[in-house]
Amino acid sequence: MSTITISAKSIDDLNFVYKRLKKDFKAEGSIKLNQQSMDYELVLFRSELDGSLKALCEKVIETADLMEDEESFENLTREKLLEFMQADRPPISLKPLHGAWKELTPEKREACYNYLCEEMELEVPENQSKEITL
Repeated sequence: MSTITISAKSIDDLNFVYKRLKKDFKAEGSIKLNQQSMDYELVLFRSELDGSLKALCEKVIETADLMEDEESFENLTREKLLEFMQADRPPISLKPLHGAWKELTPEKREACYNYLCEEMELEVPENQSKEITL
């Protein structure tokens, strides 16, 4: 997990920067005032995949390519991925990830979803609900 700290002279400026980073980072705690610099600060973190999870996601991508399994990943949303992962028999390309899914934290599940979307160059629907917990 990587973290960054953003700071600004005003809360409005800090919120402006955070809105731009919100897609990739989540806030860790709340905005705090640094007493020494008098800047407002916010610590952000991004869940990253560890080696084994990255390998599983790579296996999913590789299997999908080999089997030309386009329809499973067409318009892949959080809801659709969650449905596949809760099914007894997921698509063959998702089987490597299916076995480990129940043991993953929501942050790692989200990181897997983001990684799959990014690596497979999937277009994520804009109206997708972020409230769905993977």
